[in-house]
Amino acid sequence: MNAPHARVRAAAHWRVAPPFAAGLEAGARIDLGGRLCGAQLARACADAGFEPQALVVVSTIMSQSISMQPRGQARFLDAVERACGLRPQALMNAYMCVGWAFALRHFVRHTDAKRLAVAIVDLDVHNLDWHLRHPVIGPSGFGVSTLLFELPDDRGAPPVCSGPHANSAFNDFVMALKAHQARHGAQPTFIPFTVEALAATARRVLAEGSLGPNRNAAYGHCFGADPWIGLIEWLAASPPDGERTAVAGAIGFNGYYGFAPVRVAPCTRAELRLIDGAADALERAIAEFSPTPIAGETHPPLEFLDA
Repeated sequence: MNAPHARVRAAAHWRVAPPFAAGLEAGARIDLGGRLCGAQLARACADAGFEPQALVVVSTIMSQSISMQPRGQARFLDAVERACGLRPQALMNAYMCVGWAFALRHFVRHTDAKRLAVAIVDLDVHNLDWHLRHPVIGPSGFGVSTLLFELPDDRGAPPVCSGPHANSAFNDFVMALKAHQARHGAQPTFIPFTVEALAATARRVLAEGSLGPNRNAAYGHCFGADPWIGLIEWLAASPPDGERTAVAGAIGFNGYYGFAPVRVAPCTRAELRLIDGAADALERAIAEFSPTPIAGETHPPLEFLDA
């Protein structure tokens, strides 16, 4: 019988140094971002021997020219599909950095899917100065991430998602994690990379030694990818001898939070790499892996239910 939490079959993050494909027009950047997302997904699936039944793309800073305009959205989705053979069911940015948790919760609660892929795409196709640094959180990090989840047979313990809350939900998030630790014990826990004052607050509240390092100084705040970068580094530094539980969590500046206990194992595939943001460097990264398209099942677009 499966463990009651999703198993992470693969977690990959490709950090993309800004500016993103400077010199290309915006439509070409949209296409390039979609192909980069699809190439990463295809690589992760091939490495993990994983055939997803569904793919969802989530983002914090995705341009409205992609998320809200049919032509831009179709261009992005077509590019992803060309690169990996699987078309995303949805693009979701309403929950910002917490989108992956809400997507995972949806599939656990409202579907019978067993194999889910979530892509986190935080590439700024407009290269806006605003996105380089937030006045509260600090510098930003950009990139694409792939998460491959094997969902449990027992659907009784979906990810915890909540909001909206005041003050960007940070205090509510930390207290919810504290309550989770009180009920289930302290497990390796990975949360957003923030300015040190916020990170210190979390360390004071949560069980000693349970938090992964705050890598804000090295990476900046990488939106929804932060906890997964922390998990990837932990797996690289301390590969598990057997299956273990870890907790990944995130907050959205719009007042939402979410966290998920997940299972990892020695076979969990993890990848962290740095790619220059120049268009030719991105094209080389895409060309490094030319997979056979994923023979995934097709589904109609999602209508997200109350999480």
